[in-house]
Amino acid sequence: MRRAQALIHGIDNASSTVELTDMIVGMAQFLPVRYTSFTYWRAATLSPEPDWRGSNFPQGFHRSYEREDAMLRNPVTVDAVRGMLPVEWLAAAKRHPDEAEKLLAHNAKFGVGAIGASIPAHARGGGLGVMNVEFQVDEADWRKHAFVWLSRLHLATLHIHARLESLESDLKRRHRLSAREIDALRLAAHGKKAKEIAHDLSLSEQTVNFYLSRARAKLRVANTTEAAVRAAELGLLRPDPAAAA
Repeated sequence: MRRAQALIHGIDNASSTVELTDMIVGMAQFLPVRYTSFTYWRAATLSPEPDWRGSNFPQGFHRSYEREDAMLRNPVTVDAVRGMLPVEWLAAAKRHPDEAEKLLAHNAKFGVGAIGASIPAHARGGGLGVMNVEFQVDEADWRKHAFVWLSRLHLATLHIHARLESLESDLKRRHRLSAREIDALRLAAHGKKAKEIAHDLSLSEQTVNFYLSRARAKLRVANTTEAAVRAAELGLLRPDPAAAA
């Protein structure tokens, strides 16, 4: 119990996503798990390109999974994001035998077993997180201890998600960009030069360069390309209303 409390305390006080990743992959200190990941989307929409992930699954596992578009067809993940409670892989496989057979075969290629769970976390602001954990136990032990293990993981998942949202919010406050700085960076991210941005925004080129310079300073990067990338990572770039129309 004390170790579990220490884990939650550590999660709540993590100062960066690097520290959160260390705690995610360190779950084996508290539970009989081998592979653990936490995947995060800023919007509550499942997509093959998450905004952040901390994981110790085998190299190439997630990329292969996403490249084959398996995530959007995975009944375990779909069941998890639609609900609020942990989804056991074995139980989901029984409900969706055809899809599960393909996914288990894919997992086996990377040495990932069939006993595990996917645990969702939903934020009031719309963010979505899913913890995936593979256990190193047999089915008898799983049936005996699953409820307790999943209860602990569910609590940890909710705290990880809350801390990740908090870290993102802190970053956005520290790097708050004006509407015009965001507009200029968004267009720069599409490869446009200052002169083209000035035309699109009905501004002078000098004014555009001022906005881009101020954005670089706020984001603490050396050039506009890095600023656009950093702003996108922080979720600061708004969609182009004209493109969405």
